[in-house]
Amino acid sequence: MRYLQELIDQLGIARGEVAAFGDNYNDVEMLHTAGRGILMGNAPEDIKEKGFALTKDNDHDGIAVYLHSIFPF
Repeated sequence: MRYLQELIDQLGIARGEVAAFGDNYNDVEMLHTAGRGILMGNAPEDIKEKGFALTKDNDHDGIAVYLHSIFPF
């Protein structure tokens, strides 16, 4: 995603420090651009086969569940 890459460049941060969450076809490029692309559980099955990290769906707090797994508190 061009805009995400531009933001990364402007902020001077490493791609590996960027996480992005998505759940549909329009998010695939963004997930590839981020150092850590996380796919929501409600995403279409063919996107799930692309190898992104997977979390629960948006009705089951998928973002919070994933963030808690990498930042336990």
